[in-house]
Amino acid sequence: MGAIKREMNNARWTAIAIGYMCLLAYCTALVVYQLGGLITGEVGFNFFTLVAAALVALALWLLFRPNKYEGVNDLSVDAKTLVASR
Repeated sequence: MGAIKREMNNARWTAIAIGYMCLLAYCTALVVYQLGGLITGEVGFNFFTLVAAALVALALWLLFRPNKYEGVNDLSVDAKTLVASR
């Protein structure tokens, strides 16, 4: 936490970063517990199982969504024009 505060140089952004990490850890633990418990039969199907499934679906969508910046920074060089200009 001290390193985050030193890097951010702002108490507000430090609190936001730590809160984000805690929320991410809680969501990951929820998914593992609910889906693992559902597979082993320890946990029945409930509201939090739906939340865990929605979190998995969100993570998969974020991983496999199309890149809207595809080709924006592509560099094209015409070799003939480059050689002719010398």
